[in-house]
Amino acid sequence: MFDENGRLDTADLSQKLGAIVDAQHRALLILNSPCHNPTGYSFDASEWADVVSIVKRCGKAGPVSLLIDIAYARYGAEDLGAAVDRLLEVGDSALLLFAWSASKSFTQYGLRVGALVAVHPDPGERQKIANALSYSCRGTWSNCNAGGMSAITRVLSEPALAERVAKERAALKGVLDRRVAHFNELAHAARLRYPRYDGGFFTTVFTDDAPAVAKRLKDDGIFVVPQAGALRVALCSVPERDVPRLVEGIARHARPAP
Repeated sequence: MFDENGRLDTADLSQKLGAIVDAQHRALLILNSPCHNPTGYSFDASEWADVVSIVKRCGKAGPVSLLIDIAYARYGAEDLGAAVDRLLEVGDSALLLFAWSASKSFTQYGLRVGALVAVHPDPGERQKIANALSYSCRGTWSNCNAGGMSAITRVLSEPALAERVAKERAALKGVLDRRVAHFNELAHAARLRYPRYDGGFFTTVFTDDAPAVAKRLKDDGIFVVPQAGALRVALCSVPERDVPRLVEGIARHARPAP
């Protein structure tokens, strides 16, 4: 995912996507930004521009669908609007899709409500997409829960309720942003290796022997999720007062990844 400078490895993305299109004559590319889970990484303007250029080029060789997972977009440091405007440029070369999580956007994880938004200029093609998705969803898992759909519909259609929810979400995002800023301050000082992290629920700290490191941290009462070469850290569940203990523990036990 990352190049030697810690940025999105767009050169590798270009090579791999092109190879898949050449091999199977079509491709579905799923990208999770802003606030990628689990790294916390958010693409910047130049990275989005590179993604658009790559998808447009590969789309000339075969059908490409670009799905942007924006589940955590409401918690990013930057507004998603500018990226959406740029992504719309792929419309003549690829099918653009957005995976949207209402339950995350409206701070109600337990509702498990979301949507897949397909962007296509042709009404006939949009209807075909709607038919295909409806058939697939109904045949696979039937439908979202009715309570969740009803609640989200009210939030989206009643201005007063929408304003209340926006204020509540902004307050909660403020709590998360303070944790992220505190983590960045201390983690940089402790020389932890992790991707650019400016918002979102999770980040990932690179280390070798992650399972052993996670076990030692657990013995100290610090809980992380080991991955290949890294530890998944959930700032969403760490009070700001505990961030120093979190960083100090990781710095004490983690070893630099090769």
